[in-house]
Amino acid sequence: MSIIFSDVEEGGRVMVDKRKIKVTINDQQYIIVSDDEPQHVRHVAQIVDDRFRDISNKTTGLDTNKKAILTAINIANDYVKLQEQYDALVESQGDGNA
Repeated sequence: MSIIFSDVEEGGRVMVDKRKIKVTINDQQYIIVSDDEPQHVRHVAQIVDDRFRDISNKTTGLDTNKKAILTAINIANDYVKLQEQYDALVESQGDGNA
């Protein structure tokens, strides 16, 4: 998935083979430019928004930038854990075929 974003107010030129999808994260609108299906991009944005709001509710004293960094770290942590589980599963499947 290749995603490039810009604020709605900034505008800009979009490549012909990409789609522009409007999403809202933390009550801010963004234009996501991607070759992925709009439904997929909206789903990803909803996951980010949900995680951001969850972190915001738990960390009331932090500014928006720090909450955004914590959101990114938490999502990356989930990704790494899933990748490790996948790698372990693939490895265990390979062990049975030896």
